[in-house]
Amino acid sequence: MDCFIIFIIIIIIIYVILRISTNNENHSINNLDSYNEYCENPCYDSELKPVIEHKYEIKTEDITHISGHNDINSETWIDPRYDPEMKPENERKQYNGNVNYMVFSGKGIFNTTMRVRTIKPIKAFSYNQAYNTLVNEGFTPDSIQIERCCHEPPTEEQLYAMQEHKDFIPENICKEDASCLIDRYMHEDNFAGKELLSFATEQELYFSYYIGQKALLSYLWTVFKNEEKIALYMICIKKSISNKWCFNNFEEYKIKASEFLSNECFMNSFKRINEYNLIPNNISKRTNCYKIVLPFI
Repeated sequence: MDCFIIFIIIIIIIYVILRISTNNENHSINNLDSYNEYCENPCYDSELKPVIEHKYEIKTEDITHISGHNDINSETWIDPRYDPEMKPENERKQYNGNVNYMVFSGKGIFNTTMRVRTIKPIKAFSYNQAYNTLVNEGFTPDSIQIERCCHEPPTEEQLYAMQEHKDFIPENICKEDASCLIDRYMHEDNFAGKELLSFATEQELYFSYYIGQKALLSYLWTVFKNEEKIALYMICIKKSISNKWCFNNFEEYKIKASEFLSNECFMNSFKRINEYNLIPNNISKRTNCYKIVLPFI
């Protein structure tokens, strides 16, 4: 009986040894296959990781229409090279930049120290606005001198990134233009549209005309107070229904918005709304705030 048990134990030991040997052999073969695949397949780097192309690299030289994106005007993303011209060419050549504002350098006698002081850059929509900025800063009005300047050029890093990913690089752009273009490619954000750009300029926001529509709506949302946010929300709902911007209703909607501020049901729902919910295609019709404002649109 003892001999039989010993015999069984020996058989088990031999079986285990054979299994270990077979597994090691298979593992070596698998490693060899992986190595051969790495050597022959150019889509892998030295760490056997797939080389992933940049997500916003342009694949064609002629036209880039990428479908399937939630967008204000359509389901198709359009490359910034097809934006309509917003600023005269001679203006861009002289001062650089496709932006909605001007940059100035101002100097004059500062009232506190009674010494000449220079401030640069000053963002403004006009010479008068730049002048008033210095007056409000405490400069003696009669001493103020204003000079318009060129916009800051793109950085080497910005230009390198745009060239590396084959982005469209217009002539005579500034640093802010480059930032907006890079953002447009990264987020596949469409041209904001002349109506939205004009409305944002009326709110005295400074931006590049290359800013995308989602980015500009987000910018407006960030600087607006509650009444203005509600009014903008109502305008976006109307856009989703009529497919037209109705910014001429903004002041009317602001008056109505002041009433909604005291509506607890509305505010509990509206506080969950953010700038990403302003895109008409993304607006939910099931929220209480949507149902409450809809009869007034």
